[in-house]
Amino acid sequence: MRRAIRRRASRLRPTASRRFHTTTAHRALLPQSRDHHDLASFLAYAQRVGLATDRTVFVGTAYEYRASAALARLGFRLTRTGGASDLGVDLLGHWQLPDTAAPTRVLAQCKALRQGPRPQHVRELEGAFVGAPAGWRDSGVLGVLVATGTATKGVRDALARSVWPLAFICVSLHGKLEQFLWNSAAGDAGLTGLAVSVKYSPMTTVGHEDLSLTWRGIPWEPAQVSSTDMTQSDCSHPSDVATETSHFSCPSEAPTENSHSPDKPSTKACFESQTVLVKYV
Repeated sequence: MRRAIRRRASRLRPTASRRFHTTTAHRALLPQSRDHHDLASFLAYAQRVGLATDRTVFVGTAYEYRASAALARLGFRLTRTGGASDLGVDLLGHWQLPDTAAPTRVLAQCKALRQGPRPQHVRELEGAFVGAPAGWRDSGVLGVLVATGTATKGVRDALARSVWPLAFICVSLHGKLEQFLWNSAAGDAGLTGLAVSVKYSPMTTVGHEDLSLTWRGIPWEPAQVSSTDMTQSDCSHPSDVATETSHFSCPSEAPTENSHSPDKPSTKACFESQTVLVKYV
């Protein structure tokens, strides 16, 4: 009787496995918590369970959600994967650049730091490539270090030395985009046409400026996707991801003083201010 039960169970397992099959890469893009999926739901959860706002887990999780929302304004489609077994990857997803058939795969580490980023954080980001989930281990993956505080010279030098395609984005604790730079390896991986400047408008108050993107000298406004939409629509492979429409402003407008021509990449750091991030380090 026991042998007959085991034989029947073994015949049923493959069927169940096929029915609920999910690829490893797709699972990596699913939220790692059932209690929250964005900043609003996390804050509600923290209040419900009495999680103190000065706890490390609160500060870190809230910052990861704020960083994900801030990067969404630049067109990143990222899902928070941070947790006890994240292997150094806090955000995972894609970034659809103009003139590219498939989205660029992205993995990110988020650092809510009191004293700003250090070169060792760049080395930790390099190590995250080793523990990345399936689908984010081969070439063409962009590693992003998101941190509070602008990049020091040591951080810029560490990025320049790295053979991995790396970027650094400064996001404040309140979700403000303050700095965006990347190394020559990232440029070779597809960021050659990208440049960044500060966005000003008549309604902008001092200290509330945001970053804007240009692609080959033309202002680029990436399509933004909410965290809920990203959770529902992300797929197992970049080629399966629906491409969002990007919006370009009229090219007849004269380039602003803060625009940067991407025609001739440089391997040296080239900064005009602490808030304007340029092509390469």
